[in-house]
Amino acid sequence: MKFGIIDEVYMNTIADAVDTFLEIKPSIENTIERVTRLPANPFFATITKVTPSRSIDLTRFDGTVSLNVRVQWVYEWRSIIISTADESSVEFGSPEVPVTSADVMNSIPDDGGGQGGDEIISGLAINLAEASNYGTTAFGVNMASAVYPSGFIPVGMQVGDYVSLQKSYASDGAIIYFFDRQGTHDGSCSE
Repeated sequence: MKFGIIDEVYMNTIADAVDTFLEIKPSIENTIERVTRLPANPFFATITKVTPSRSIDLTRFDGTVSLNVRVQWVYEWRSIIISTADESSVEFGSPEVPVTSADVMNSIPDDGGGQGGDEIISGLAINLAEASNYGTTAFGVNMASAVYPSGFIPVGMQVGDYVSLQKSYASDGAIIYFFDRQGTHDGSCSE
């Protein structure tokens, strides 16, 4: 073991190292934060509630106006697991007791969904296929065209539908769940 005198050069070297670290510390923290916010693996969920989020007033080809035509929805979901699968069927099960919609809404600001152990088991999601449903186009179909039946409207996912969800982050750091599933158009043909 050696002992010596701590000199000025040694102390200045340590001080410079501390200053350098303090300069790059925000970059290190930012990098760590971005790495921990990488998108998670997709998982299965079932839709438990559907709430309209955007509607339009649609002027159809014949000049009639349909008011408050829903074109986007927000979906409450609960995660599910595949409990059995063979060549003839797939059965889904619940990993936890489902939480209530009040539990989901109360948990959104904190972590983006209901917590079950270490797993998020419920929350809110958006359908990417509905993101471009603006104006007179929904799910890629021009609803103001002459061939669009006058009794038809866009239809979102239904309670009980299964989706593959992806967890991601908005630019402000908020947790967001999404799926990408093409919607349909339905109604009665008057022709």
